[in-house]
Amino acid sequence: MTNTAGLNDAQLLAIVVQVVDGGRGGSLTVARSIALLPSRRHHLVLTGSHLDDRPAIPEGAALSFESVAKGRWPLVLHLVRLLRSFEGSRILVAHRDWLACRAAGILSRAPVIFVSHGRTSMAPRRWKRYAHSIVYHAQLFVAVSSDARAILRKTLGVDSLVIENGVAIPPFVPPPQGRPLRLLYLGRFESSQKRPDIPVLVTAALAERGVDVDTTMLGDGPLADELARLALDCGVDDRLAFPGWVDNPRPYLEASHAVLHCTRWEGNPLAILEAVAAGRPVVASRVPGTHFLVGVRGVRLVDAPEETQSAVECFTAAVLEIHHLEETGSGEDYFRSIHEFAQDRFSLDRMLAAWRDLLEAEASPRPLDEK
Repeated sequence: MTNTAGLNDAQLLAIVVQVVDGGRGGSLTVARSIALLPSRRHHLVLTGSHLDDRPAIPEGAALSFESVAKGRWPLVLHLVRLLRSFEGSRILVAHRDWLACRAAGILSRAPVIFVSHGRTSMAPRRWKRYAHSIVYHAQLFVAVSSDARAILRKTLGVDSLVIENGVAIPPFVPPPQGRPLRLLYLGRFESSQKRPDIPVLVTAALAERGVDVDTTMLGDGPLADELARLALDCGVDDRLAFPGWVDNPRPYLEASHAVLHCTRWEGNPLAILEAVAAGRPVVASRVPGTHFLVGVRGVRLVDAPEETQSAVECFTAAVLEIHHLEETGSGEDYFRSIHEFAQDRFSLDRMLAAWRDLLEAEASPRPLDEK
């Protein structure tokens, strides 16, 4: 259970509005976690992609959401009306649409917290960096990892506070005994960032080496049919399972021996945090957004080249090292040590405590002349 002690009724915010991508990515998960903190009202404004996806709302939670498929200025005016409709302290948290949120903050006189999830293409041109530095001068930025902080400094020239993502830490469940070696991919089926073809090809490479292996591809996206065809072409369609998207991946994590994370970039990948929280090792690409995981128990970072076959070889070699632990009988102690490490580093309570303190410090009451 999440501990949100520290705020009494007199300290409750009137409303926390968060603008977030309407997809199923990590930013929405972080936004929903922040909505666990005490406030009279939490409201998520979903923009961007997958606006038809409806995030689950816990029963009795003071949380509402809406999908806003509008241009920038209509979004600005909508946010201003929303923020002004609540008496008392209110705050705007911008996970995306930063320019619109900056304008809405100025017009509504509400403080804005800009959250960076590590995208590397925010300001590809020098003039944009200078323009954004002026627009965002003296604004508060939160980065979800030290990698995201470095990217933010490089792209926009601004500094930020780091609040690492956190996840609920379940009780430890030992890994499945015996064969087959069970691998798990958890993420979207799209190629620009996630490279989901690599787990399919790793499965084929392991099978060629005589390893009894099964892989579960947990997620969905535009490449779903293509991945199924790739598995068939590689002769491992009977070793691949495609359950689709699930809201709770924990049973799949507990049924696995290792997780593959083949991304090109990240901010603070929740899939990796959920894996180590379950006590499962992860083989992940060494890319912007995973560098900060160096030294994390159970995370093996590999240099995965853009050339697909070379990347597959790197991942396959790392998986074979984990498989060796299973064969020698030392896997359970290793997996338990991963779980213990995650309790100290990646707990949801730690993340929420940092966000609670930040919201308390930054929220401002509504000026009297706006009544």
